[in-house]
Amino acid sequence: MQKYRLKTSSSRIRLIIVLLLAGAGLTLYFIFGGLFRFTFLVIYLLPHIYLYGHLKRVFTGGRSRVIFTGVFLLIILLFPVSMLLDEDAGSSFVKYMQLGGYYYLPVLLYGLLFYGLFDLFRIINYLTGIFPRPAINRRRVRSVVFTGILILTAIIVAVGIHRFNHTRVHTYQIKVPQRSGKLDHLTIAMAADLHLSQITRTGFVEQFVEKINAQDPDLVLLVGDIVESGGDVSGKQSFSNHLKQLQSKYGVFAVEGNHEHYGRRTGFNFFEESGIQLLRDTSVVVDKGVALVGRRDRHERDRASLEQLLKQAPDSLPRIVMDHQPYHLHQAARQDMHVQFSGHTHHGQLWPLNHITEAIYEISWGHEKIRDTHFFVTCGAQGWGPPVKTSSRSEVMLVEVEFVAD
Repeated sequence: MQKYRLKTSSSRIRLIIVLLLAGAGLTLYFIFGGLFRFTFLVIYLLPHIYLYGHLKRVFTGGRSRVIFTGVFLLIILLFPVSMLLDEDAGSSFVKYMQLGGYYYLPVLLYGLLFYGLFDLFRIINYLTGIFPRPAINRRRVRSVVFTGILILTAIIVAVGIHRFNHTRVHTYQIKVPQRSGKLDHLTIAMAADLHLSQITRTGFVEQFVEKINAQDPDLVLLVGDIVESGGDVSGKQSFSNHLKQLQSKYGVFAVEGNHEHYGRRTGFNFFEESGIQLLRDTSVVVDKGVALVGRRDRHERDRASLEQLLKQAPDSLPRIVMDHQPYHLHQAARQDMHVQFSGHTHHGQLWPLNHITEAIYEISWGHEKIRDTHFFVTCGAQGWGPPVKTSSRSEVMLVEVEFVAD
């Protein structure tokens, strides 16, 4: 008995030490990593505690439980560790580790949702007594549930990978007052949220350029989050070379997004290297027919107001605005402008996260006319993080603008 008590006491001491070390580690992470990273880490860990409670019951005790726990811990660490690695190293190992971490995120999301449904069923069964409770808790039943969830998640992720990697063109027709402009018609190809980085396939950029050039646009607009600025942009030279092949009558224009502001802010050089004219709180006149206004990202607190920017653009021409994040659209519609292009939302990217973006933004995706202004919000030519889309699909918006007499 004394020996058993000593053994139990020793186990508790080891557990306390582990918890203290974990707490100290999280505190240091909070101090040096910032509030966002600390919050993300906590949010990331909590679902795993819930899932582990389910999954450990699928495996019997002993060696199989130990192996499962070890593998589960490695999977948990995959994403946060891969985010801490320096992608400038150009290592294939780093690249594939980051890809593995990203692909795991939708697996985590849908595993969590399906097990949540399973627990909901258990609660309903507890209240109604349709099935014997001991039967539902048997290891065989839990193994079947685990296998079913794994298969369903794999199917959903596979479909999402296809939707992410196959860009579609969505076409819209709108009418805009001509004012004193000289254009009768303008074909605009608009895209955003390419998030070019180390893990982006060169084949995607080739496909993207070919898709836009096939539309024979008059104007190409890239509305932010084109390149991840955290890494060395000089390592993305092949992307620049491909984007230089974009063809349009009046040129390629872009505005910055929030991701061009992360890391070392080297993303702005990328636009010049790619032959793209970056508009930062400035405007240009396109062939005496339309005034194009480009806003800095709302991360920049000293960016000019929309009212100030529109004063720079001649009011004798129809006005088109590019603003990466689609906030305060009803306020913007009160200004003397005719079209606004935005991105940023990804339309949630992964279902059911689109319901969150729909609650946050006045337009999460698509086209809507508010007062006299046409607003377009794209769900992105690709996206950030997991190369998977289940609430949207990669797209280019093609907008046929007809200028009509006032």
